[in-house]
Amino acid sequence: MGARRRAAVGAGGERALPGHRHRRRGPLPARARGTRRSGPAVRTGTHPMERLTSQELQVVRPAADGDTSREIAAQLFLSPRTVEHHLYRAFRKLGIRSRRELSRIDLGH
Repeated sequence: MGARRRAAVGAGGERALPGHRHRRRGPLPARARGTRRSGPAVRTGTHPMERLTSQELQVVRPAADGDTSREIAAQLFLSPRTVEHHLYRAFRKLGIRSRRELSRIDLGH
């Protein structure tokens, strides 16, 4: 390892940004302890559709209209696998197991 690279890498192996001093992190503030983000914010409400994230809603609506995962993926510039993942998460939140059941739900659109 060259001298220039050794200078850029801290004692713990992490890279230091140019012009920034490395600061050690202390204990978390009391308000941050025990909190954890588990992903995108999920809306809460009485209507089942209000529990879905905006991305899940974007995928669920065309799926309910009969679009395939490939068609939805092309519309939203996602991979078909990502569309399937969003549908899976939405189905669990809505308590359904199929696109047929999804087509029976009032989506409010």
